[in-house]
Amino acid sequence: MAMRTISVFLYLLVSCCLPFKVFAQDSFASKQFNCDSLRIKWCDFLTGGKYNPNDPLIKNKLSIINRNSLSFWKNGFVNDTVNRKTLWLDLKYNKSADITTSYTRLYSMAIAYCSAGTDGYHNEQLRSDILSALEWLYTKKYNERTLIPKTGGNNNWWDYRIGSSEKLNNIIVLLYDQISPEWRAAYVRAIQHAAPAVDGYTGANLVWISRVIAISSIIAQNPSKVSYAVNALSPVFNYVTQGDGFYTDGSFLQHNKHPYSGGYGVNLLSSVAELIYLFPEIPHMIPNATNIYSWVYDSFQPIVYRGGIMSSVMGREIARNNISEHSKGRALTEALILLAHQAPEKEGQRLRSIVKSYIQEDGNKNGFSSIMLTQMASEIMSDKTIVPRTTYITYRQLANMDRAVQQADHYAFMLSMHSSRIYNFESINQENLKGWHLSDGMTYLYNADQKQFEDNFWSTVNYQHLPGTTTEEDLSALTNKISTKSWVGGTAILDKYGVSGMDLSPFGTTLSAKKSWFMLADGIVCLGAGITNQDNKNVFTTIEQRKLSLENSNIFTVDGKIIPGDFDVSDRSNVNWAHLSGSVKGSDIGYYFPEGIKLSMKRMPQSGKWSELRTGTDSTLKTRHYLTLWKGHGNHPIDDNGADLKYAYLLLPGYSAEKVKQYAKSPSIQILENTARVQAVKDIKLGLTAANFWKDTLSSVVVDHKIYLTCDKKAAVMVMENQEGINISLSDPTMLNEGLIHIQINRPVSGLATSAPEITIKQLKPVLQFSVNVKGLKGRSVSAVFKQ
Repeated sequence: MAMRTISVFLYLLVSCCLPFKVFAQDSFASKQFNCDSLRIKWCDFLTGGKYNPNDPLIKNKLSIINRNSLSFWKNGFVNDTVNRKTLWLDLKYNKSADITTSYTRLYSMAIAYCSAGTDGYHNEQLRSDILSALEWLYTKKYNERTLIPKTGGNNNWWDYRIGSSEKLNNIIVLLYDQISPEWRAAYVRAIQHAAPAVDGYTGANLVWISRVIAISSIIAQNPSKVSYAVNALSPVFNYVTQGDGFYTDGSFLQHNKHPYSGGYGVNLLSSVAELIYLFPEIPHMIPNATNIYSWVYDSFQPIVYRGGIMSSVMGREIARNNISEHSKGRALTEALILLAHQAPEKEGQRLRSIVKSYIQEDGNKNGFSSIMLTQMASEIMSDKTIVPRTTYITYRQLANMDRAVQQADHYAFMLSMHSSRIYNFESINQENLKGWHLSDGMTYLYNADQKQFEDNFWSTVNYQHLPGTTTEEDLSALTNKISTKSWVGGTAILDKYGVSGMDLSPFGTTLSAKKSWFMLADGIVCLGAGITNQDNKNVFTTIEQRKLSLENSNIFTVDGKIIPGDFDVSDRSNVNWAHLSGSVKGSDIGYYFPEGIKLSMKRMPQSGKWSELRTGTDSTLKTRHYLTLWKGHGNHPIDDNGADLKYAYLLLPGYSAEKVKQYAKSPSIQILENTARVQAVKDIKLGLTAANFWKDTLSSVVVDHKIYLTCDKKAAVMVMENQEGINISLSDPTMLNEGLIHIQINRPVSGLATSAPEITIKQLKPVLQFSVNVKGLKGRSVSAVFKQ
């Protein structure tokens, strides 16, 4: 964009009377604003501008564009302009999504028409067919007289205001000189009828609406409306404390109480990045717009593993057979590429480093959505001065969306929960129809097997046996339901290790359980206690449901004995350890049961259809092999602290069978307590003690037959000792404590090294005593370091 264009655009941000506060400078007041320049820039972004069609990467992208466009043009397209009742034979227009689908297909055809190197490039018949289809859609389905619904379902507001409008905008930009001024004006009237203003929208929906208005106003040569649209983005950049948007702890919510950083969050960032590419002064002129860089580091980095977005934060998008963890990860990578293009030098370098690592880890140098992004990615990958990000190691307690994640040097672990603050799962528009237990403590173990949660995982997995969950048999659930329990959350120490807990109480059941996960150095300790229900249904905890290789060649070992082939439900008593060889190198998993376990097992093919998850999609039966491990708890209305009402197991990522065997002989983890009062473990190797205190009563953790740690309130606490000092971390996972948590550690210390302001020291010797004011912290961890 020329400097003159930027300048007058900023002036217009000032001059337009809007309900949003804008900051700009008078020095831009006399500059001219050129909508034609913006339109041409956007067209170049969509098409790739000038490129070498013989470049191997671009040639591959052109081949994809050619294949997709020809498929839409030649297969089922109705070009009988006289008797036409539909544009494609498979579209009946009994739902609004068919209108969006039509514009999406026409956009693909328009891209081919504008892309040198495709069969459709400047093809007169293709141009004629696109134009006649646009006229038919306007006349029959989408115009300024169309009644725009306010709700979802088959006649969905989103299709009219965002989905169809966005694609039609882009088609007009691409074929601007091919469409008559009269038809351009008509199409813009239809778009502006559907999306006249941004009123009432939040999060990703606000960004989408703003972009629709901005592009349609560029086409209409209406600079004041462009200014309005871009300025309307302002609320998106502010951190929120409730409802939709980004939280300072890295959480992102959409639809009020649904974790969605990997779904709507990625879409939001992608759209903002595109608008910043078009209007590069946005980060400088809109308040808090530079928060986008913190979003990348705090909200997105933790949920990406080997270039893929973790399913736990993708919401109902997991039910879409055209979306995968790595396709969403690629969308995020594209957004980072665009942000890096306009970012200040320091941020740009960091973003390009992340991009390079994601592309290398993903292993796919192709697969970008446009020629422009293919070129930009290629430049980053070929630039030897850009060093890929080093191994990303972190633990993040995403308290405001009931998620926790650990990224270690050879694996990652994600945990999905829900509470009195966060919904269990989202199922709208007839999709995610089996998401009943996705947030009942489901665990995701990521390793070198990048296809574990892809390749028809969601169409074939048993939704009654999701790993990590404690459920009643054959139990479904209603969507958009909160729990009655607030104790859901945890704390982190050294930003590497953490403990999380969930007071499980699913809506509509009497099921209750205290569940804890300790994410430490060697792996993950999983504890459960107080598992009761009064529904006359048996309860079980699923330890594992792992998708196996296509050849079903994974070796499964129990206590040193290989169990060959498929087998139906089998029970084994007093199991000490188990091992599953991975589908690829580096994806072995060990399982250690410190107290022995009656282990139920099954290894069988499982089948399902995407149409069972999302109405109207692929109804082809898919089949994959799975190994499922679980412990049955029976049916107990009262907690008697018996063995049936508990579970304890360790996940040991990357361990060979021999290493698991040796670990079971000399474990580095001690279970200190596993009751409905306290769940606590000690990591001997790290010198770390971690505990979840479930009650507002004085409770102590015993180590080596002596009281070591005492707490008087509900809390998650971690204590790490070494020769230099004692590192402590704690939080109030309930977010309800308006006062103090008192802690005693039965160790003397010589002084305080560092401390959060919420901590008040009572005494250092002969035992350490302090209190923590957790009022208003909303689950945030508080830490201190004491000198030995």
